[in-house]
Amino acid sequence: MSIRAYILTLVLWIVAGGVILNILQNKLNQTQLFAERKTYESLEWIAEFESVGHSMNTIFTLADLYFGSSNVYILPGLINRHKQFKESASRMIPPPEEAFHDRFTVYVKSIDKLGEILARSGTAEKMADALDEFDLISAEMIEHFDWIKDQAKSSLKSAEIAQINASYRKVSYNTVAISVFLLTSVAIFTWAQRRLSSPVRQMAIAAGNSINRNEPFTSPATSVKELNSLSSSITTLVHSLEDLVHKRTASLEERTHELISARDLADAANAAKSEFLATMSHEIRTPMNGIIGMSELLHDSGLNTEQRKYVETVSQSAQILMSIINEILDFSKIEAGKMELEVVHFDLKKVLEEAVDVLGHQASEKGIELSLYTSLNSPSHMMGDPNRLRQIFLNLLGNAIKFTRKGEVSIRVNATLTSEKGVYRYKIAVRDDGIGVTRQNQDKLFKSFSQIDGSTTRKYGGTGLGLAISQRLANMMGGQISVRSQPGKGSLFLLDIPLSIDLKSSRVPFSRPRFFHKNFLIMHGHSRSSHALERSLRKEGCVIMSPISAGSWNDMVNGLPSKIESFDLAIVDLDLPHHQAVRFIDHISNLSGGSRIPIVGLTSSEGLLPKELVLKLRKILIKPITTLRLTRFISSIFTPSPASAKESPAKGAARLARAPFSSSFVKKANGILLVEDNDVNIMISKMYLKKLGYEADIVKSGMDAIRAWNQKHYDLILMDCQMPGMSGYSVTAEIRRLESENPALPRTPIIAVTANAMEGDRERCLAVGMTDYISKPLEISELTSVISAHLNPNGSNS
Repeated sequence: MSIRAYILTLVLWIVAGGVILNILQNKLNQTQLFAERKTYESLEWIAEFESVGHSMNTIFTLADLYFGSSNVYILPGLINRHKQFKESASRMIPPPEEAFHDRFTVYVKSIDKLGEILARSGTAEKMADALDEFDLISAEMIEHFDWIKDQAKSSLKSAEIAQINASYRKVSYNTVAISVFLLTSVAIFTWAQRRLSSPVRQMAIAAGNSINRNEPFTSPATSVKELNSLSSSITTLVHSLEDLVHKRTASLEERTHELISARDLADAANAAKSEFLATMSHEIRTPMNGIIGMSELLHDSGLNTEQRKYVETVSQSAQILMSIINEILDFSKIEAGKMELEVVHFDLKKVLEEAVDVLGHQASEKGIELSLYTSLNSPSHMMGDPNRLRQIFLNLLGNAIKFTRKGEVSIRVNATLTSEKGVYRYKIAVRDDGIGVTRQNQDKLFKSFSQIDGSTTRKYGGTGLGLAISQRLANMMGGQISVRSQPGKGSLFLLDIPLSIDLKSSRVPFSRPRFFHKNFLIMHGHSRSSHALERSLRKEGCVIMSPISAGSWNDMVNGLPSKIESFDLAIVDLDLPHHQAVRFIDHISNLSGGSRIPIVGLTSSEGLLPKELVLKLRKILIKPITTLRLTRFISSIFTPSPASAKESPAKGAARLARAPFSSSFVKKANGILLVEDNDVNIMISKMYLKKLGYEADIVKSGMDAIRAWNQKHYDLILMDCQMPGMSGYSVTAEIRRLESENPALPRTPIIAVTANAMEGDRERCLAVGMTDYISKPLEISELTSVISAHLNPNGSNS
């Protein structure tokens, strides 16, 4: 039997059942309609019969009037009404099958007799006899009327009962018929469903067993032709799929082996790359240590101006090369996912100010005005990675100075408290007057090894990694760097980064500067740094008079005579053009007379100022100007120390210059042991230590280092890690072993001095027992810091 036959059987049953239900419904509807019509006819007949009764009562009323008054004139009207009454009653004679047909016929005959009686009563002598007959007939008529009326009501009740029974039968028959139809339909559908779905279910079970239990697929037999055909097709398909799966499995296994081999090769290549980077870093940093170290030593020797310029060029070139090397190493760490961030306590404002100091001389050499202003109420003691934050800031600031030929570079720092407890959102904006960037080229800024075009690389240098690394670092900290720029109108780089407050340090109460609520007279040009200077002082409650607040230079000068005595301090920008600063200082001096107010000057280069101008100033602040430096500078004016009061104006100036070498330590009894195999590095380290007041013992191999330590227990060891024979790691491990065998010996600080600067090198040094780590090229500031930390932990010399 085919599926089509099953479907045809179901359709025929639905049609046949519908026809049967329709015939039954019509039959029941006819019975109900007949009962309803019978009821309606009974109601209608009773209503007409009631009107006959009213006519009969009217005849009786007129007859009583006629017989009572013996007025023969009433008789014609009475006979006429009787005639109408008779016609109405005759029309209502029911059909012979009605139960009250005979009685109604008698009732009509009584009406005829009543008419005859009325016709004979036309004279006075016959009226008395007629009255007796009339009363007798009327009594019979009333009796007949009441009986007929009762019978009619009985018939109505019977009709109503018949109607109710018809409705009940209709509902009952419909319910039974529909129930039978539905049950039969369910039975037929269940039968068909089982005949069709059972083979399909068996095929599904067989397919599941074939997949889950790895059994061969066996298609079940069925009486349905189409399912037999489907089962045969599935069997063929399964066999084809099994063949395909076997082929694909073999292919995947082969591909897996290839991928494993490729992965092993990639791991090996990655390891080789890391080893290559580490080796290259070491090999490059070793000669760079010599170049930078010798440049530093030459710079502080007796050179003439031309020779000093050559040395500074060599030093700057070496620093640029080291910057490129560091960028490539940082990028490789980030790409390998090995860059990790520290979370330590640090002073954010100090980090920013130090970065400005580092690059301030570059801005001064190009004649660029550099300024940093931070919100004084913003927290400074934060938690995070200060070194990576300094790296980002130095990159943004360095680019701003590099790509600005003239004008200003300004940094604004603001902080807002976020919804997260103890977390501030810092926004560090670096704005410059540089070459700018088109909108379509801004996306290239944060891509690795990408610059706007080749001419930019040739003119300004760089690897194109700085901003890419800075963006990656900012993202790792939960922040981002954005840019707004227009060609020829400068750029604005915004570092938006969250930082957690250092709760311990933040509990220190905020103290206002010593110039809180002072009156300042400021003479400056209309620049961003000038506006920021005024805003910073106004936030401290200071009252400012300047060309900005007065409206113009002339308005400010004209208003000075009446207000000169009210000012506590005058600040003059000495870099104003056309000798404006000199004229303004002379004008203030003339107005103040003997009670001259303190005058401080702001300048990019103190060496270019005339001596007579310097003598008129209380102090000089060398640009770049930062909020912290400005606050300390002005506060020192209002609370001068006894020593500073004796200084000349020029000696009180804060200047940005190269920090000279100083002997800040006293020689210790046992001194320092330098373990180094490279002659150039030995020369540089020896000269650095000599500048710091130390005569170090020098050995060139690991075994010699252990012998020297056994003979003379040093207070500090500077250990090179890569040496022929016995490495610095092995030397350190051996010294630590010997110390552990003799607890009476003090633990010697061992400082790693190595050209290895890859991720994990510091950890490796500390793991073998080294105390600290310095990377080459060696810098005297870092060496000073390490020696100070381990030989003078309390800041005292011994």
